[in-house]
Amino acid sequence: MNKKAIVSYLIVLIIALAGCSCEDQDSKTAKEHQLSGKRIEFSGINWTYQENEILKKYDLENVWVKDTQLHIMLYYIDSQWVAPRLLSTDILGYGEYRFKFDRTLHALDSLFYLNLFCQSYEIDSADQMNEVAQVGISLGKKRINDIVNKIIYYSKNSKESMSQYNAGSEYMRNEYTTHYIKVDTHYVTFSSYNDYTPADYNRIATFKAINRANPNEEVKISYPGEEPLKRASKLLRAGIELVPSKKLNDYKKNEIEIIIDDFKFIPLNSEEIKNEI
Repeated sequence: MNKKAIVSYLIVLIIALAGCSCEDQDSKTAKEHQLSGKRIEFSGINWTYQENEILKKYDLENVWVKDTQLHIMLYYIDSQWVAPRLLSTDILGYGEYRFKFDRTLHALDSLFYLNLFCQSYEIDSADQMNEVAQVGISLGKKRINDIVNKIIYYSKNSKESMSQYNAGSEYMRNEYTTHYIKVDTHYVTFSSYNDYTPADYNRIATFKAINRANPNEEVKISYPGEEPLKRASKLLRAGIELVPSKKLNDYKKNEIEIIIDDFKFIPLNSEEIKNEI
């Protein structure tokens, strides 16, 4: 083996070892920061949510799985709405988050929203994991002849500035919908389809936001209103949340149910991650 070949081999070996070290560290970080709370398995993934004392008092459940489908119930009890929020127990990381469901949003109106999202975290100097960004899709009914449902794509920075700074909206018209959120180091890409089987002909919309670790980095704005998302790290969890509007005081029903049919996470492979960095 000549000198040039030896150098090339050593470079490849160093890169491989560095990659393994990063993966080991990521796995360690994920295990050390697993969520506490009640767990449920859906689509082969463990999800964590917090039990509510009011529901326990009345012996009610607002999250369960039946026939492989995830049921989420929003209750109005003791003069307040009890809203479930599920997060994947494990850190999933960069990749594509795929949500599929029968559009049970016909049960909603403009006072209720279903949020499908990725929650991003960072580790601070005290080794605490903190929420720093959220990217997702908010689904709710738009009052146009009471039949059309609205989709809002959003990106939010840390809790100090959680206001929605960038959004696109389209409309769902079919009974079944599929929603993808792909997160990598450069972009967050949202895609929605009017069917369980995504194809160009049933695509509702694709919306892309810039994702940059450095908020001061110069970026090329591709269309009006686009700004870089300050932080969406590789420490990502999937999230599902059914919430009422803050303005809601009185409502004709005391419970709302949504059924999620399937969820799948497609991780970026090592080659894709290398190309993204």
